[in-house]
This record gives sequence, C-alpha cells and structure tokens, in this order.
Amino acid sequence: MNLIKEFQEEKRLTFTNIIKLWWLNKKIIIIILIFAFVFSLALTFILPSHYSADASIVPPESNNSGQGLSSFLQSMSGGISIGGIGADNKSLLLTEYLQSRELAKYIYDTLKLKDNPIFKDVILVDAYDMIIETITTKANRSGLVLLRTDVPTGYFPNSKDKENAAQLSADIANKAIEGLDYLTRTKNVSKARQKRIYIEKILVDKKIVLDSLDNRLKQFQKDNKVLAIDEQAMSIIESSAQLGSELLKAEHELALKKMDLQPNSNEIKVLEESVKKLRSQYIRIQNGGILGGSDFSAPLSKMPDMFKEYSSIIREKKILEQVNAYLESQKYQEAIQEQSDMPAIEALDKAYVPHKRKSPSRTMAVMLGSIIAMAFTLSIIVYKNVYKNKFILNSSKTNS
Repeated sequence: MNLIKEFQEEKRLTFTNIIKLWWLNKKIIIIILIFAFVFSLALTFILPSHYSADASIVPPESNNSGQGLSSFLQSMSGGISIGGIGADNKSLLLTEYLQSRELAKYIYDTLKLKDNPIFKDVILVDAYDMIIETITTKANRSGLVLLRTDVPTGYFPNSKDKENAAQLSADIANKAIEGLDYLTRTKNVSKARQKRIYIEKILVDKKIVLDSLDNRLKQFQKDNKVLAIDEQAMSIIESSAQLGSELLKAEHELALKKMDLQPNSNEIKVLEESVKKLRSQYIRIQNGGILGGSDFSAPLSKMPDMFKEYSSIIREKKILEQVNAYLESQKYQEAIQEQSDMPAIEALDKAYVPHKRKSPSRTMAVMLGSIIAMAFTLSIIVYKNVYKNKFILNSSKTNS
C-alpha cells in the first residue's frame, strides 16, 4: 500500500515508477507468463510439425551428339558460327522438371501415396499439387541443383504421424531425383527416336538424289566419251604435244631433203607420206582421239566446258556422299541413344530421414509467447494506472 501511495503522490511516469508499477502487479504478470508458457507449449503439440530433407543433383554432362549437326554445318561453311545451336541451361530446366505434374505423378504412383495418411481422401489433382508444394529447388551458379522437401503432419500429431512425415520427406526427395532421371531418359529416348526417324527419311531422299547423280555422271561419260576427264585431258595433251613435236621434226626434215633431192625421189615420197600421217593423227587427236571410232575420246576444244560440267557433278556427288556418311553415323548414334539405359541424372547428396522437425520450435514458441505476453501485460498495466488515472507523464508538465 505504501508503494501505491508513493506512486500516486509522485504522479510521474519514470523508469523507477514503471518498475515499481510492475512490482506491484507481479502476481498478475507471473500468472499471465505461466499461462503464455503453457499456451505456447500446447500450441507446439497442436500445430502441424514440419520435417525437411535436403538433397543435391548433378546436372547431366553435355551431349555432343546434339551439337554434331551444328559442328558439321560450321565446318562445311568455313567456320561460320551458327548462333543459337547448342545453347542450353540444364540446371534451370531441371528445376522446372522438379515442379512438373509429370514428376508429381511419378512420385505419387511409385510411393503409393494414395495409401498414406497425409494423402488420404485427397483427390488426385490436389495430391499432385500437394507434392509440388513440398518441393523447393535452387540452382547454383556452378550448375548444382539443390532440392528440399518439406512435409507437414496434420493437427494434433502423434509420434506415428511425425515418423511418417519425416520418412515421407526423405522418400519424396529421393523419388524426385529418381523420377527426374526417368523423365529425362524418357524424353531423351523420345527425342532420339524422333531424330532417328527423321534422319532415316532424309537418308532415303538423299540416296535418291545420289543415285540420280550417279546416273547423270554415267550419262555424261557416255555422251562425251570420257571416264576421268582430268586424266584423259592430260593424256590427250601429252599425246598431242608428242605428235606435234614429231610432225614439226618430219616437216623440217622434209624441207631439208627437198633442198637436196629431186621432188620425185622415193625418199621424198616416204617423208611426205610420213608427214601426212602425222598431220592426220594430230588433227584426229585434237578432235577426240588417235584411234578412229574410240568409245572414250573427247576433242580438246570441248574440254573446258566438259570439265566444268564434270567438276560440278563430281562436287555435288562428293558433298552428298559426305552428308550421307554423316547422317548414317548420326542414325546409329541416335539408335544407340534410344536403346541406352544409362542414368541421365545423378544425386550428389541423397536425402536422409530427418530426426528433428523443422517447425514449430518449442523453444522459440515459448520465448516468443512469453515476450508477447509480457509486453501485452505491461502495456495494459501502464495504460490502466497511468492514462486511466490521468497521471502526468513527464516532469515538465508537473512543474507547469
């Protein structure tokens, strides 16, 4: 009573007076703190318990087969870069896969969650959404994908519910990695099958074109009486040069003999006949060959145009043969990829069953509840004893 009188007589809200005021109401404060402690502790037994499991995923290595066409086209184009081909962001793609309905369906089916108490009486679409909500992902700059699953219990959880939630958090994380590998391999096989079918169609078309080029080359050789135009042209040029040299020598020798012998002499006649034959052969080789009626001979005057056409056919054929060889290798590569059962996704750290719940924390709940209760109680006490009784709040107003 003396403390109350002193507080009322002083009529100022100082720190000392506040302490005195709290002390005067210590019984009420203690009762409210005990109630807040019990209430906060009770809430931790009533509210759902959350269990989290962590895992990490290594993204698949780059597959060079997907960039083969880009490299091939770049080499054929003289090193010109083809933008946009081969660019990917695998880590972000994996995070999107982890939030997909397909993955949630895989987890739901493989873990048989329809029999799990958490998913009991939940319709299928909502169950998929619940699974997606339990998964959070993050992609590091290094490319590592971090995966966390958070599974809550229901209200008023018992020890069995907590064990089930803890086990399920680890199971969902590990099944998510397994399902991610399954989906990735399925997509890769599907893409490989589509590529193989597409390549096979292209090969059929290219082989038709190649057969057409072969027929065109064969007809060209037959029409122009050539087999290998470059070798034949060189042979004709060498033969022509040799005959031309012999013809010049014979004509020079004939001219010298005519200066010494009579025009009707036998030696002159022999030389003239020899010059005539050499000149005939020289003209004949210029027009398509030494032997008359040769099946494979060509006049030198037509060689430039023939060589141009021949080179064009050969160039198209060689390019097409290279493309076909590349497509054949790609076809077998995609066929191998289609039949491959190698894992595409690897877990760096697998998820383990958590032994402690993530939330709610009893210590934090009790501390926070006590602090809130204390602040609320003291505020009410100050309000009741100061504002309601119209005590003066500072000394300046008292002095005035």
